[in-house]
Amino acid sequence: MTKKILFVITAADHWTLKDGTRQPAGFWAEEAIGPYEEFKAAGYDIAAATPGGVPPTADAVSLTPEYCGGEEGVARMRAALARASELANPVRIEDAAPEEYDAVFYPGDWGPMEDLSADAASAGLLADALAVGKILALVCQGPAALLATVDAAGRSPFTGYRLTALSNAEEATGGLADKARWLLQDRLVGDLGADYREGPEYQPHTETEPQPACSGVAYSPEPSADRRPVSVPWGMMTGVNTEILIDVWQQLLADPRKSWVLFEHGTCVVLTAPDGELAEQATDLLKKFGPAHAGSSAGDFGVIDLKGVEGWVVTGHHNDVLTYVGPDEPQDQSHITVGLFGRSKRHRDGTEFHVVHVEDKRGSADPA
Repeated sequence: MTKKILFVITAADHWTLKDGTRQPAGFWAEEAIGPYEEFKAAGYDIAAATPGGVPPTADAVSLTPEYCGGEEGVARMRAALARASELANPVRIEDAAPEEYDAVFYPGDWGPMEDLSADAASAGLLADALAVGKILALVCQGPAALLATVDAAGRSPFTGYRLTALSNAEEATGGLADKARWLLQDRLVGDLGADYREGPEYQPHTETEPQPACSGVAYSPEPSADRRPVSVPWGMMTGVNTEILIDVWQQLLADPRKSWVLFEHGTCVVLTAPDGELAEQATDLLKKFGPAHAGSSAGDFGVIDLKGVEGWVVTGHHNDVLTYVGPDEPQDQSHITVGLFGRSKRHRDGTEFHVVHVEDKRGSADPA
């Protein structure tokens, strides 16, 4: 299967300061080209999306000898940008479906603070990518895009996430902090409610937060001129052994009247009115109540702490569709992380439909 990564890039060519002047901006060339070249070398196809499908502008400052290691570096960077045809031919953000990609990547610079910080299409893409367990990586000022996910009630699916981004101190060192309408660190903490972690000024620094697919949301402040952005940590869901899953559910559903069907990633569909082919009946139910969609009841979840069995059960918007999360699966064992992790597993089962066990208890209960 083709491996694909979506680059979401600012369409802005400036950043509006508090006095109304426009600071030339765009995307930082190295923050896009460095990852682009690494992903291409690893065999990934690349696609790009911008607000309105507008071809993005590289910040002219990022194409100067000071930031490219000399004139030869400038020539190499310009040549790399010319080769990266996918970045120059973006689709509209609203036309990009995150479920079609393995990861979603946001490069930085001041451009994202101008447009992506308030872009509804980008906010929807981020929320949907989170809901279906895609890897998200945002670099430098790229996390400004998360601000658009905050709704009128002050809620965001990213509230409480650990992250980093260009700091107030780095903005001050760059000479624009006093001129800015707002500072990114302030709003990530105050508006988004993020768990912001500050690193040494202008040094590579990554924070990861467990994604539903155990991959992590990664952010990095702007690198020094002679370094590429730090790599996104790629983690894959290891899951729980099928035999262990079956044993867990047999303990949890010991009621002799309950038939159930288990799917590959730990989602169990309890059939209160079993009829006909149970795997088919359970699959039909999971098609409707398995996929997660942020912003709707399909994105809701609850977490049940188990007694006598290690781990948790994550509930959804149907009482009989339950997902087991093992004690060693999420790196962080807070309820929000466990719930997101379980919801992602449910989504995978609700789109892949791999049945691993059928527990048919019809006729096994003692007659009343």
